[in-house]
Amino acid sequence: MKKVYLFGAGASKGSDHQLPVMDEFFHNFPPGKYPSLHQFLERTFPGTKIPSMNIEDVITHLELSLEGFGARWRWVEMDVAKAHRECMDFIHDQLDYPPRNNNRFCEIHRKILNQCSPDDTFITLNYDLVIDHSLRFRNDTRSFFGQNYEKRLRNIVWGLKFDEEEPIPPAGKREGFFLKLHGSLDWHYCPLESCINHQQFFSNELVSMHSADKHMVRPGSPCPVCGTGIVPVIIPPGLGKSFEKYPKMGILWNIAFREIEAADELIFIGMSLPPSDYFLRWLLREATNSNQKKRRVTIANNSAEAIDRIKKLMGVEKPALFDSLASFTERL
Repeated sequence: MKKVYLFGAGASKGSDHQLPVMDEFFHNFPPGKYPSLHQFLERTFPGTKIPSMNIEDVITHLELSLEGFGARWRWVEMDVAKAHRECMDFIHDQLDYPPRNNNRFCEIHRKILNQCSPDDTFITLNYDLVIDHSLRFRNDTRSFFGQNYEKRLRNIVWGLKFDEEEPIPPAGKREGFFLKLHGSLDWHYCPLESCINHQQFFSNELVSMHSADKHMVRPGSPCPVCGTGIVPVIIPPGLGKSFEKYPKMGILWNIAFREIEAADELIFIGMSLPPSDYFLRWLLREATNSNQKKRRVTIANNSAEAIDRIKKLMGVEKPALFDSLASFTERL
């Protein structure tokens, strides 16, 4: 029985690390540390108090101002570019839970991972590294999804670099995947389209595993091929031209479509499916309607509104319901 787990912000909030959901990022925002971002927020959202702002709304506005249709009829202001850089730093600081030398896995997530089958797939819309670290520090000694974890990491688990001749396995090969459809706190890429590195994502975790140099790459570090400052792969729900800007994302979304289509059970954990995430809603609707397969739907969420949205989208009246991530793991 093939299962596809879909993790939303609520899954990270319910983890051992209790990371913020999208409308909690600015609860304790320090304006002095991010002056350009603070100025941008006050000017752009004059009727909204900063602690109540949604980080995805802020990212979307910044992206549209810098590279979307808003940039077509006006010069991009330098303070907007600075605000964008500070916003990326702010996201890193909020989600990169310290300390690095201690256990960074989540026991709750690890319990889910330890009982998964080789063909189960994990899809997350989160930028954080909760699942990433939990995958690495599993309790047992079994290899992840039938292969050594680091080998999967180098190849197709994240879709970062493909060393195999055939990067995407044929339809009959059913090993599971770990797919991050909105980018990752740990991913960077070269924005110069003519650079060969523009087609790749680079992960700090790969650096830390395969090099004696533990220095973590930050946005702005020079691309080793062309010298252009690398940028983080943080994608807002309204993907817009993201598949053109980040060519590798198309592969991840294609695999996600096939995995959802083949699933016998879809497990939504902490996912709210807001109207703004119309690309994900399209993906789920099209993948599940592409065949007549009956699927079991499980929802772990304490929001009645989110549960109702998932039920309507998936066309199910009585899914298996759990009011938290912890209550879901108790049944495992």
